[in-house]
Amino acid sequence: MPQTAGALQGHTEMATDSPYRREGMRILHLGTAASPEVVDGVNSVVWTLAAEQSRLGHRVAFLMGGNRPLLETEILCKELSIEVFWVPANVLTYHLGALQRVLAAFRPDVVHMHSIFILKQAVLSYFLRWKGVPYVISPHGGCSSNVLGRKRWKKWPYGLLLEKPRFRHAAAIIPITEQERRDARAYAGSRGRVSAPVANPVSIPSEASWTGGEEGRGTVVFLARYAVRHKGLDRLVEIARRLPGVDFRVHGEGDSNRELSEVRALAPENLSFLPPVYGAEKWEVLRSAALYLQTSRWEALSISTAEALAVGLPCAVLPGDEDLRETLAREEAGFALSGDAEQAAAELKQILADGELRRRRGAAGARYAREHWSATSVAKAIVSRYEEAI
Repeated sequence: MPQTAGALQGHTEMATDSPYRREGMRILHLGTAASPEVVDGVNSVVWTLAAEQSRLGHRVAFLMGGNRPLLETEILCKELSIEVFWVPANVLTYHLGALQRVLAAFRPDVVHMHSIFILKQAVLSYFLRWKGVPYVISPHGGCSSNVLGRKRWKKWPYGLLLEKPRFRHAAAIIPITEQERRDARAYAGSRGRVSAPVANPVSIPSEASWTGGEEGRGTVVFLARYAVRHKGLDRLVEIARRLPGVDFRVHGEGDSNRELSEVRALAPENLSFLPPVYGAEKWEVLRSAALYLQTSRWEALSISTAEALAVGLPCAVLPGDEDLRETLAREEAGFALSGDAEQAAAELKQILADGELRRRRGAAGARYAREHWSATSVAKAIVSRYEEAI
């Protein structure tokens, strides 16, 4: 665990000119797992953001649903100066009596809810409004048409009765990208207070930088949950099949299901599904690869892709994350590939053969990521959104 805490630590500079800065804001986050070492981008973002907000001088806490605290979580949060409150909870709600005691003890200036379609968050929003505690929402891509269109028979009535009211009464809705800003406005309606976008935070060791890739046979990596359609693993299979001389490696995990079993069965020999990587092992995977390939059908700035860019690893992106593709094209910081597997494979072959081009694009990506997505700048921007909201 201490190694994980170290990976979350990074450059810090104190912010000024804020009415809250003398004592710091009191920020309560919810929607995170009990460890940063869970293969989930939202979880990684929340841990990184909370740790940086704490280092900037704010009083930060996690609200976690569970009857008993996990010792490792308590230790890590203590190292990061993050308080943690364990409240009994089920799918429907947090225990309201315990929640009342947390609010009385911590007295948050703002509650930051992460994600969408979590029933106990919707119920909690009514309780917070009754108590006069402002809350903000980060949808983390949950308002996209791809997400809303899946299981629409369930999401439409749920949204009408619970989720849209939660959005409309939020002090602020904080999107990641311009596209998510448009999606959130469409979902929340005219009463939704949608702020300017703030990117996901990236926190990496200062010494982590791309080595230029292995000599000889190129290695293309992708860090993702094993969610076949969302992460485009079927698209990756078709591209890998057309490039037998290239090693493709996916590091991640996911629940076994028919879709994943079929993809594994169809995968060519040069495509490997490997366990997730964390800490120093993750940075070594990114530093030593020849290219990072993002195959997701939809994303709101993948944290793994952002980390790869920050390390200096050149990234290629299939259609799906259009904001990122536009950024890479504008900054000449990566590669926007065709959505056709045959054409994408041909483009990848050319990219892998041109080491100088990859070095230039990788360096441009690192400059952009470290300037715009650093944990410090993102944490400051999020706090500014809180201040504007309340």
